[in-house]
Amino acid sequence: MSKVDLNTAMNLFVKRILQTQNYYSKIATVVSVNGKECEVDFHDGSPNMDVLLQQSDSDLGLLILPTVDSPVVVSFKSTTNAYISMFSDIDSVIFQGGQNEGLIKVIELTDKLNALVGEINELRETFNSHQHQYTAGVAPYALPMQNTTGSSNAPEITEFNKDDYQNELFKH
Repeated sequence: MSKVDLNTAMNLFVKRILQTQNYYSKIATVVSVNGKECEVDFHDGSPNMDVLLQQSDSDLGLLILPTVDSPVVVSFKSTTNAYISMFSDIDSVIFQGGQNEGLIKVIELTDKLNALVGEINELRETFNSHQHQYTAGVAPYALPMQNTTGSSNAPEITEFNKDDYQNELFKH
């Protein structure tokens, strides 16, 4: 089956499904947010109702928490089963249950890591360039006058590059 035939078949399938189902959407304003649901006030005067914040009841996926008093689009799968399908303002986004906590602020992390690299390299330079002098006869264990210099053969630590650890697919 060619790509054109597949697209045509999919379009026909979707049209048939939509013709047999009573799918529709309404504009509403968020009244309150409670867990995975929120109460909305419909602009057409329909009674307020609680709607899902994601289409499924799974802990995984994407959970978007809208801002109270912000407009949203509510899509209906039936007259009693609805979810928010479009948001105008959001308070937070929880991805895959949120077990990994917040997203990394890549620019701030890179700046802090590179400042640490600079401090370590300065300490290494100070260590490598300092000298101790010993004078014979000052103490019973003293060595003849000599200079000693700290040394390290380790290379300088290189700065971090955000491209090594940021994921370009997620931006915030």
